[in-house]
Amino acid sequence: MTIQQVRNILDSAVAKNQWVVFYGHPLGDTPGGWEQSPALLQATFDEIVARQIPVKTVWEVVNDLYPAGCVIRCADDTSQYPVRPTFEEGHGSFNTSVWNEYWHTTSWTEPRYIGTPAVYCHTSNKSLPVMKFYCNVPNGEYEVRATIIAKDPGRTYKLFYSLNDEGNPSKDSVEVNKNSDVSLGTVTVTNGQFSLFTQKADAITGGDGYVGWSYIRLITQSYVNVKVLLRVVIPVAEQ
Repeated sequence: MTIQQVRNILDSAVAKNQWVVFYGHPLGDTPGGWEQSPALLQATFDEIVARQIPVKTVWEVVNDLYPAGCVIRCADDTSQYPVRPTFEEGHGSFNTSVWNEYWHTTSWTEPRYIGTPAVYCHTSNKSLPVMKFYCNVPNGEYEVRATIIAKDPGRTYKLFYSLNDEGNPSKDSVEVNKNSDVSLGTVTVTNGQFSLFTQKADAITGGDGYVGWSYIRLITQSYVNVKVLLRVVIPVAEQ
């Protein structure tokens, strides 16, 4: 890449209010090698500074998007109520009358989440206790995303849930037909506590089956307007 190509990318990002993600090979000047030119890297930095474009590292952006405690692993006992015993593939069987916490090693449907712990319910049971997934998070506005795992391929399920509303665990719903990462909407946290409540799911097509909650992520909606994401990898010389 030439410095003019870099300039064009930066100018386009400024005009369109977009992200730019930079990454490259280790620094060096070996003729004909794969190393990244230090001169080009310095020139790139100079162009970024000249345009007054904010820069953040990967780690800083991750911390902005996911503040401490904003990822709930649904099979973690400290983040769920009621707590369920865990079993692995080949060491137990699903029970249609209770919530099931299951560490699976099966592929099931695509995309695969092999080894992912999840808390499952069966769509035939409409009278399960309300399951609560919760954590303490900084106050603010968040988009809530969840990983939902469907055990049986070729079926469509509707999962009911509510955000911070225990009295109405079926207030909202989301449909899935395979293992999916889905958006559950936005929530405003004012007391430092977030909870997702759910009690049941419906089989829309393909008959009753098991469907579960795995990971819930709260993505902050108040992070700074970042223009450039800098990923720097420094090789360590062999001793």
